Amino acid sequence: MPKQRRKKPTPPRSASSTAPPAPTKQRQLFAVLASAAAFAVVAGGLLAVKPTGELLALSSDALSLNGFESYRVPGLLLALLIGGTQARAALSVMKREAQRTRLAVIAGAVMIAYVAVLALALRRVIWLQPVLFGLAAVELILVAAAVPRQARRR
Repeated sequence: MPKQRRKKPTPPRSASSTAPPAPTKQRQLFAVLASAAAFAVVAGGLLAVKPTGELLALSSDALSLNGFESYRVPGLLLALLIGGTQARAALSVMKREAQRTRLAVIAGAVMIAYVAVLALALRRVIWLQPVLFGLAAVELILVAAAVPRQARRR
């Protein structure tokens, strides 16, 4: 009968452990940030190229309520501001930079602010807003899950 090796007992983790977040959480956060960046750049680019909104099935009726002539400005803001902050945060997570958590929170907050301003400006909800809000909420949840407990108490 072959000998079975005994595993060494692992010491219990203390509540004040400052171990880095699990790689899975970082990969999930990167995936959501990168997806949001790609979505924002593509959707914003489509709105800038065809500012009537028809490429994204957006109604031009929403524009008449607020004085906008087209979706070009919201599209450019979506592509550059949202796409840019999301891409920068994703790059930071990928490189494991020290400020990756802060940048991810900023990117999520900027996206939520964009959704709120767009809703106020259009005076209605379009399908793009819940999608962006949902992505931002998932980002912020993943950031909260990725931060070690000790760092949350500070």
